[in-house]
Amino acid sequence: MSLFSRISRNSAFPFLLTLLEQSISTPPPYMPDKWDFVPLSVALLHLLLCPFTKVEESFNMQAVHDIITYRYDLEVSSRQKYDHFQFPGVVPRTFIGALGLGYLSFPLVWVGLEAGLSKACGIYIVRAALAGINAVALAVLRRAVAKVFGEDTGTGLYLVVSCQFHLPFYMSRTLPNTYALCLCTLAFAYWLLGKQQVALALVAFGGVCFRCDLVLLALPMGVWLLINKPKELSTTIAYPLLALLAGIGLSLSIDSFFWRRLVWPELEVLLFNTVENRSAEWGTAPWHWYWTSALPRVLMGEVVLVLCGLFLRPVGKKWVDQRVGSIGILVFAYIGLYSFLPHKEVRFLFPILPGLAILAATGLIKL
Repeated sequence: MSLFSRISRNSAFPFLLTLLEQSISTPPPYMPDKWDFVPLSVALLHLLLCPFTKVEESFNMQAVHDIITYRYDLEVSSRQKYDHFQFPGVVPRTFIGALGLGYLSFPLVWVGLEAGLSKACGIYIVRAALAGINAVALAVLRRAVAKVFGEDTGTGLYLVVSCQFHLPFYMSRTLPNTYALCLCTLAFAYWLLGKQQVALALVAFGGVCFRCDLVLLALPMGVWLLINKPKELSTTIAYPLLALLAGIGLSLSIDSFFWRRLVWPELEVLLFNTVENRSAEWGTAPWHWYWTSALPRVLMGEVVLVLCGLFLRPVGKKWVDQRVGSIGILVFAYIGLYSFLPHKEVRFLFPILPGLAILAATGLIKL
């Protein structure tokens, strides 16, 4: 049977049902317990201490405000109301995340305004909703870690995450990187549970919708699958292909409506940053900057735990656990590939923060 025939057969309606069933049933059922409120509480504390918005977050926060306030009134006479028509930015950004947050936050924002609170209450509500979404993704990851490595390691994951700065601080901030972080957290959960094709599909979807640089995570995922699961080639191709088509269709439909022109934002961002290399106009750093500056600041003292998670041998076990080793390969391949881009920022490492947390949690329990 040809590869095309295998993909076509697997892409039929039964394949979609199987994908949906696996997507729902693979992670352990989400029943919140007391531990789930630990990282969420830390994220909300950061929100209370630092509620306002910096420049990279302003587009999405303003977009949520406009969607809640003006709905879908995009006629020419009303365009002055919408911030993105007056301040479009260097490249267009997607409205997918802002639209979802707007729907989720609108009821509480409306109640707050009716109760006489200032408009600023909307900032707290919107960001708390985003923190909640990322907390749910972390809860799924914790259950996957607990299922694979044991309950102690699952609890250790929360302790590691809550002692960091960047992950809890940015869980509630309206960056495209934060939307992508949620999908990457789920992807690492599926990866641990042996559903690597679903993980690759989530990363592919996040790449075409929120952050095109997720291709640098999808690439080592795909190579790993080709090497370790060659007999599942059709599924390896079909899952991310369906995710790509769904993401592109969603982005084209939603973003073209809000921008009033045919646009796929992440394609324009990709061309701007890589082909034209215009991102270098915002500063450059040497190739080793992620390794020598960003990672030590992101991990702080957890660098030791990450190394222990990778290389410390438990009694009676192999030198490197294959599941831990595969996470390490994804994490460090991503950083290595990103090091070639001259413009560097700490937030570009967000997709692999869940993977680093897994490595640190396993190192903590080994110690």
